[in-house]
Amino acid sequence: MKRVILGILAAVLVLGGGLMTSASAESGSVETPSGDAPARIDITRFSVENDDRWVYMKVDVRNLRQKGKFNFHYWMGSGGTPSPRSALIVVRQEDKHTLGRFFACGREDCRPTPCPRLRVSWRPLDDVVRIAVPQRCFPRRASHPDAPPPPSGRFFVWSRLGDAIDDPEGQLALQRG
Repeated sequence: MKRVILGILAAVLVLGGGLMTSASAESGSVETPSGDAPARIDITRFSVENDDRWVYMKVDVRNLRQKGKFNFHYWMGSGGTPSPRSALIVVRQEDKHTLGRFFACGREDCRPTPCPRLRVSWRPLDDVVRIAVPQRCFPRRASHPDAPPPPSGRFFVWSRLGDAIDDPEGQLALQRG
């Protein structure tokens, strides 16, 4: 009798688990060639997770140090260059402090905009720069300020140190989780 009850319980758990849905984010990454830019800004991998409430972006950088600037772009939709609304997050080091600045952009301009809870991380020992951006910071139309974030986005990054630039080809197009 115990075996029958355990078998029924196992079947219910398996079937019930198959019917449950979990919140998930679409994620992706792009590998880029190592050695195509100065080591301190040479992006070797770009990864994005487009969650329902947050966007997480990360770059792996060959021999990351305390100098340079990384520009993370989040364009709405799957087509159109440039997007009518987009976000730009600029991350840099200044006096050993990591600074992140959020910009709301149109087709031709960007303006600094507050983005509460924006998180930036510059980790030279791990050769990684990361950001976490709340979806609610993404620019909305003035006529629809409470509209949800875009259902999909295009993501790309580039870096700069003095006159040197690493502008990896390829962008990630991901649905919002």
